[in-house]
Amino acid sequence: MMLSVGTLPEAVVVRAGRAELDPLWDELARRMGASDRPVTAVTLQGLAEGSRRCLADLLGAERLPAPTCRVRTAAVASALGVDADGLRALVEGLRGPLPNRAAQRSAEREAREGLWSWLAGEVSDLGLDAWAARLRAAGIPGSDVAAHRRRLSGLVAVLRALPTEGVSLAGLAADVLGDPHALDYGSWSGSLVLDALARLSACPVPRTAEEARSLWGVFGVEADSLSPTVLVLGLGPPGAGVLASSLRAMAEEAEPASITLSQLRRWPVSAPRGSEVFVFENPSILAEAAWRGWRGPPLVCTSGWPNVAVLTLLRQLAASGCRLHLHADWDPAGSEIVRLLVARVGGEPWEMPPPLGSACGPEGGPGSRPLYEEDMRAELLAKIVASWAGGGGSGATGA
Repeated sequence: MMLSVGTLPEAVVVRAGRAELDPLWDELARRMGASDRPVTAVTLQGLAEGSRRCLADLLGAERLPAPTCRVRTAAVASALGVDADGLRALVEGLRGPLPNRAAQRSAEREAREGLWSWLAGEVSDLGLDAWAARLRAAGIPGSDVAAHRRRLSGLVAVLRALPTEGVSLAGLAADVLGDPHALDYGSWSGSLVLDALARLSACPVPRTAEEARSLWGVFGVEADSLSPTVLVLGLGPPGAGVLASSLRAMAEEAEPASITLSQLRRWPVSAPRGSEVFVFENPSILAEAAWRGWRGPPLVCTSGWPNVAVLTLLRQLAASGCRLHLHADWDPAGSEIVRLLVARVGGEPWEMPPPLGSACGPEGGPGSRPLYEEDMRAELLAKIVASWAGGGGSGATGA
């Protein structure tokens, strides 16, 4: 029969329930709940004098115990006239049900092992044993096995839906994971699926959004080609295509134009060999030039970190023989943008501070504080006009 505090003599409960004995019952509760093995003794620390007197009275000791002392559980049970089961029942009555933490830990270990065994079985036929091992090494976020299994089930479902044909990345994410952005570049699910696809393709894991698009494409997934855009002004490419005609009309009116990645893929853009194109980080440069009625060389805006539409346009222009002049804010992020463009599409830094740029840059030279394109827009446009006119260009109005 299982003992409870209700089955113990009232005198025992009253005697044990004195507030001065709280440190004893707190420590017994902690130790009994931590393991399923018998607790033979507990160490009490920092006992106040009242607790020491009460403990000495309970145990029938002639001297007060030290503030830090070791107490045998058998002595406590004997003093109260109960056995080991009775002592446990008393502790539970005074402190509430004791958890079986050892059993809990064992169950948690079994749940984790079950999760990783399940994942290994799910992807073994796909040849992704190493991928599963990597996920196991990364651990379980928040130690929530059930939640992590749901997340991993989603990843497995995406992998089993591939290869596909002509489905969009957002559509795949919505159909399989219930969230059109769940597989976006940089997301948890998107990154892990791309890691798996890279292993299946024996290629490096994508490090850029553009590389990710290419890898999705290998498995029949079309990434969004409408959202990535690039802003241009004064770009009037030759040719009779829809995009070229539209851009020439916009350039004639000194009106900035936004080009989608889809348009660039359908109607690639070119420009006369040897022509110059100036690339900026901020739209404020193009807005200023448009307000002045720009008639100078083409201006391209990355709008911050270059997206795939920006890179695609600049590659097309470079391939046709254009000279790309690259500029960005004078801060660490701007320098990284220019370095990226030099590495990915070619071109050369223009009016950037040393050591990145070879020119001196705007008057005053680089200082310790950042200098933004918004603060340099009039001066930068004037330099373009001067070089354009000096080189025999058509010049620009209002700049």
